[in-house]
Amino acid sequence: QVHRKRKEDALNTAKEGAEGCDVVISKLKVQLNDTRAKITSLQSIMDAIRLEFGDQAVPQIFQQVGLPVLPRSVTSDSDNNISSFSTSSDEESLGEKAHIGAV
Repeated sequence: QVHRKRKEDALNTAKEGAEGCDVVISKLKVQLNDTRAKITSLQSIMDAIRLEFGDQAVPQIFQQVGLPVLPRSVTSDSDNNISSFSTSSDEESLGEKAHIGAV
């Protein structure tokens, strides 16, 4: 009887832990989707800047505001279904704001 109760308690604890993990995973998925949307938006702005001012405009903006100039490449990890950009969206955002403010 005691052994069965311990097993039941352990199973319940494991279920609760799994449910907690599911909540965290769901929140992270929402955050990932939001981040992907921001990246897409920022990439669109970067592309518009490049079209309007040329390919060197963005690296020049980064240099003016003291940000590192990184290559513009996208990689995909198909195992985890995650895309990563080699430039960070924060740097792109700052660079774009500096340029837009100067126009």
